[in-house]
Amino acid sequence: MAAASGLTGCVRSYDRPEYVEIDTSETGFLIPLEGDNAQQAKFQSEEYLKQRKIATKRVQITHRWSQEGRWPTDGRWIPLVRLVKVNRSPVTREWITSQGPATAQARGTANDKAIWIESADSVGFSMGFTCTALYFRR
Repeated sequence: MAAASGLTGCVRSYDRPEYVEIDTSETGFLIPLEGDNAQQAKFQSEEYLKQRKIATKRVQITHRWSQEGRWPTDGRWIPLVRLVKVNRSPVTREWITSQGPATAQARGTANDKAIWIESADSVGFSMGFTCTALYFRR
């Protein structure tokens, strides 16, 4: 029993599988973190990113053992790749006036986001509008 408990300190930690899922509105890019520096593409190269684009919805992040001490158990598992996810979902913003009668006091309040226009006869009316945009965020 004593010999078995003494040998447990000689075993390195288990490499636990790491999985990352990509949502339907996201695009994933699997970028290698290690490799030959001479064969790396230039920074922010569009062709480089097109080659690294992945269509799968679940990606396994692979690891390698990094020896960080004198003993075989002194170290840690480090990732070999990085998954960059880009969210492509559209964002909609709506500018409208609050529901109810349009009064001069209601104009310009925090809830009033519409564009107010005044006619030549000094009749004020508002016009709401909606804008949908697509922007990328990580």
